Amino acid sequence: MSNQRVRKLTEGAIFIALSTVLSLVSFQFWANGGAITLGSMLPIVFMAYRHGAKWGVLTAVANALVQLVLFGGTLQGNTLGVFVAAIFLDFIIAFGVLGLAGIFKKLPVGTTVSFPAGVALVIALRFVCHLLSGVLLWGSYVPEGVGAWTYSIVYNGSYMLPELLITVGGAFLLAMLPQTRAMLETRK
Repeated sequence: MSNQRVRKLTEGAIFIALSTVLSLVSFQFWANGGAITLGSMLPIVFMAYRHGAKWGVLTAVANALVQLVLFGGTLQGNTLGVFVAAIFLDFIIAFGVLGLAGIFKKLPVGTTVSFPAGVALVIALRFVCHLLSGVLLWGSYVPEGVGAWTYSIVYNGSYMLPELLITVGGAFLLAMLPQTRAMLETRK
């Protein structure tokens, strides 16, 4: 195994551990999942921007599995199919898209714009995953008189919007610091 590969695997493991610690510092007000954390997505999107989609998605999916083990206790389904679909839509795909955070890296706008923009896009994609899950998988649990789309937008937006603001703000700050900007601008 090459030194570059070992270095990326090590960085990925460190970023997953950091993300896990940050996810434990959270404010959760919904009984069925979703929390506002201390920027728990930031280490994963940093890895994705720094090393590209292949390593980003690998790290993001590994992080999704850790999140599933730690926080998947609220996950339930009235059928095995719903349960399995929820694992994929609420964890594997929803967290996996974070690995695409470097999507704008090659644009000539600079890291202080491209990194936060890529982060905003992947968090919006994660929100779409949770939104669709809320409608398609959990719509039968919506209170009577409330539409599944409306409920899912409010439920998932209530924690994803603050997460978006925290993570994009953190991405912008990291991109402004000369040391981290240099790490983001080079792939190793």
